[in-house]
Amino acid sequence: MQKRLERSATDRVFSGVCGGLAQYFSIDPTFVRAFFVIGSLLTAFLLTIVYIVLIVVMPLPGQPAVIGDLGTGVADERRGALVAYVLIGLGLVFLLGNFGLFSVLQWKVLWPLVLVGLGVLLLFQRSRS
Repeated sequence: MQKRLERSATDRVFSGVCGGLAQYFSIDPTFVRAFFVIGSLLTAFLLTIVYIVLIVVMPLPGQPAVIGDLGTGVADERRGALVAYVLIGLGLVFLLGNFGLFSVLQWKVLWPLVLVGLGVLLLFQRSRS
């Protein structure tokens, strides 16, 4: 049986993302959690945004994937919701950045990361169809 990347239902502290990643890569979940905490501090909480996206993208065990077959209405609806959440999250980050909340965040680095992430998402969707 092929491994599937999904959130953990048993090894969870907050949402099961770190436990699911640890199960998928067969490593200790403590290392994954430490990576996210330290990485979030070093990247001015940019990794926290990645974690939130993973909460939305990674399904719970036994549930269909958010990015699924293109022909099903459920997958299209969930994909639309994912895009909406990402846009709302980015809008909030940029709005709060305008108020000086993310003064350590370098916008010239964030835009390329957003574009690369969207490109990877589009390629992943295309390879699944």
